[in-house]
Amino acid sequence: MTLQRSSQDGIITVRAGDLGFLRGLTGQGDAAAQAEQALRRAGSALPEVRRVTVHVTDRAWLAPVRAVLAHHLPAAAVVEAIVPGLPDPAMLVALDLDIGGALPLDGLIAPRPGHTPEAAAAQAEAVFDALEAKLAAAGAKLTDLCKMTMQITDRAWRQPVYGVMGRRLAGVRPVSTGLIVGGLSDPDALFQLDAQVVPGGPHERIRPYRSTTMPYGHDRQPFEAEFCMAVRTPRQVFLRGQTGLTLAGVFTGAGDPAAQARQAMANVVALLADAGCTMEHAAHATVFVTDRAFLAPVMAVVEPCFPQPIALSAMVVKGLAAPEIQMEIDVHALR
Repeated sequence: MTLQRSSQDGIITVRAGDLGFLRGLTGQGDAAAQAEQALRRAGSALPEVRRVTVHVTDRAWLAPVRAVLAHHLPAAAVVEAIVPGLPDPAMLVALDLDIGGALPLDGLIAPRPGHTPEAAAAQAEAVFDALEAKLAAAGAKLTDLCKMTMQITDRAWRQPVYGVMGRRLAGVRPVSTGLIVGGLSDPDALFQLDAQVVPGGPHERIRPYRSTTMPYGHDRQPFEAEFCMAVRTPRQVFLRGQTGLTLAGVFTGAGDPAAQARQAMANVVALLADAGCTMEHAAHATVFVTDRAFLAPVMAVVEPCFPQPIALSAMVVKGLAAPEIQMEIDVHALR
């Protein structure tokens, strides 16, 4: 298939029929003005948006951005997170807009007082309770789950949160990206689940693995969970977030974010091929780096790998799955 790609007024749109993505660039001024300008650039595609991913650089920007979204996209699902930075220091907010393709689920949090491993585990249990309830209400099931982005506010919460996730999702094997973010919409929330669910599963799970046999940097993870490297549905392909870790489990490029990016993109090419796709099927990607200084060398590697325009976003996060991982890229393809 040939994806329809357009670039108008600074915004990239990639779509296949009723599926698609827009990279919502921000504008000048305060957070509300930047969100307004980003949505205006979406133009005629705006009424089709079912889901918005919001990244802001300060919790204070969430309220004005929410007001803009409530005016323009009152029915859209919203996922929010606070990140240390965006590509331009003047950017306060970035929006990614999703047209169809998956159930429009909000980001799932379960705020509880306390910042302890026990509190993190309790929040994770409540989040997965909420996920199952939302899926049941929509006539979907856990085997429809394709992609999870696990947003955690401190690396100390990874083991209790992922331990709960491994037990609650035994046998599902989603692809996953793990981020340490600067904060969530509620200061008491330690964990947020951004779940992408496509009804009609179980879907094909490519290159399944266990967390105890695949390192995330130099070391293996101390929790037990089942994942895969790619999920193929009839119309989409979701990839696990790719880093400097080879598909055989060897970490490369320590201390060199550009080298990590080269390995990550080699993985992306291989995984898309496993799913019967090429880089021309890539529709949306998000690059995460742990320092703004890494953005330029990483993007210099990543951007030329895509032969055609893609809805490509980038941001700075507090951390990734392991301290030595300096970049990660999420890629979503349309078949």
